[in-house]
Amino acid sequence: MRDDRIYSFSGMYPEGLSEVLHRTDLSGIESTNLYCGDEAGEEILAHIREPGPYGIHLIDHGNYHYMTRWFLEDVKGPVTLAVFDHHTDLQEDGLFGLLSCGNWIRAVLEECPAVRNVILIGPTRAAAALIDEKYLSRLSVICEEDLLDGGGERLLQECEITGSLWVSADLDILDGRYFASNWDHGLVEPALLYRLLKQISAGQRVIGVDICGGDPSCFGPKEEEIYRCIYDLMRDSVTIEPPVEAEGGR
Repeated sequence: MRDDRIYSFSGMYPEGLSEVLHRTDLSGIESTNLYCGDEAGEEILAHIREPGPYGIHLIDHGNYHYMTRWFLEDVKGPVTLAVFDHHTDLQEDGLFGLLSCGNWIRAVLEECPAVRNVILIGPTRAAAALIDEKYLSRLSVICEEDLLDGGGERLLQECEITGSLWVSADLDILDGRYFASNWDHGLVEPALLYRLLKQISAGQRVIGVDICGGDPSCFGPKEEEIYRCIYDLMRDSVTIEPPVEAEGGR
């Protein structure tokens, strides 16, 4: 069943966004900011499993981007994960080996067999060069420089999508003139991000979308408007539904 929902850790999102989205308050779960402890992960999973993972989800600011890994825990495969992000999120284990906003894509590749490949759009070439080569067989990277040079849409067209599609967008990919983030910014303009989101989802079976990013200290009307635009674009442009059957996945 499709369920469009806000998962709120910091209280960053204004109540107006609840007009079209259910809201789950996760602020009471300990050990969630930047890093996700094992007990916190189990609590988060319980909140996800009740409505199910399928739908459009707003998952707070970038410190909680690891939520995508938990959405994919019970998804049936095969699935391609498309991530829009200024960072690679493929770091080695952080504090005590915990899941984090900086290593969650690596965790997905290692722990979620339903996910057959990942398309990562938005990191700089310098950041992409630091990705461990052992992940490259299942990873396609389109760098920020390619996007700004006008080649992003062509490169995205060449990426292989296996099975269903999950789309994850961290809005720190956007230029700071348009969106305030609590992480360092990319240089992408909203219009380009909208085009890329439409392009990658066109004709695909999209089973889930999650969106994160922002700064709780200055989340304002321009940030809310970008969230609304992305939500409306994905809601109206794709059909979000669970897979009819598992094909070699869980």
